[in-house]
Amino acid sequence: MFSKFKTDLEILFLDPDLELQPKGGKAAVILSPALYWVRGFDLPLQNEKEAKKLLPTLFEDFLPDGEFRYFGYFQNGRYIGFAFEEEKIRTLLAQKGVELANVETFHFAQSELDKEALPAKLDDRWMLADVEGIVVKLPLLDPAKVKPLELTTKKLSPKTVKIERYATPVATKTLYMLSAVFLLFGVLYGLQWLRIEQEVVHLQKRSDEIFKKYALMPTMTQNKSILKKYETIVAKQKKIRKIIAALLKVSHTQENHLRSLNVREKSVHAVFDDLQHQNDLIQHLQAFNPRIRKLKNGAVSVEVAL
Repeated sequence: MFSKFKTDLEILFLDPDLELQPKGGKAAVILSPALYWVRGFDLPLQNEKEAKKLLPTLFEDFLPDGEFRYFGYFQNGRYIGFAFEEEKIRTLLAQKGVELANVETFHFAQSELDKEALPAKLDDRWMLADVEGIVVKLPLLDPAKVKPLELTTKKLSPKTVKIERYATPVATKTLYMLSAVFLLFGVLYGLQWLRIEQEVVHLQKRSDEIFKKYALMPTMTQNKSILKKYETIVAKQKKIRKIIAALLKVSHTQENHLRSLNVREKSVHAVFDDLQHQNDLIQHLQAFNPRIRKLKNGAVSVEVAL
């Protein structure tokens, strides 16, 4: 289930229900889905730093009580967010006989195992499977349909998370010095913080007034999502108007009869009777890549995708 890789790192798969026999050297740890929570989000932004700030709010109705840290990255247009408890991971490492100081990197199974490697057998009781793009741990029901979890030649991704080690105790003298420095900064900037607090209260009040006046949603993420939705609608309506204008121009200049004009969900459809100059029609609509078909009795069908 694990081996040394080219960098002499032993690859360990950490799971509460699996036994480990670490060799005692440097290791890379892949965390089982049992050790974290993962969700995919559609966010109207592409900045990973800003997206990570939203994770506590996005996960707040999903997680049990605990002290969680968060991690995430964009993949295929979605933001994949993780929540995990460091203390549980540290405790489990100690139970499995793995020295935290020997662990070079921590990885999520979600980031390291693709669909081609799944479903994979962990032991006689458990397996890993892909469920709608999420790697999950499930009971092993049919051993004949699973593959072995092969990590011997596994090339780990750069998507790593840091598990903090326990800090070295600080000397009492150093603590006194640090306290004095912080006290000095507190005295020097106390009045400044009071002024800033007053400005924050004023800005918060002004913000509440603006949100109420324009009936905005509670969060900027929701407002940006609504804005993006309406921008898409406006762009579609503008294109529809341009297409209809071009169709009407063809009918007017060529003295043709426009029998019908329909706006559908994904296209604009028109039918002309006795269209004599098809090249002129194409010229007017060339920017929209129209699909033109001849019908019975000389009629012509024109369809433009939106």
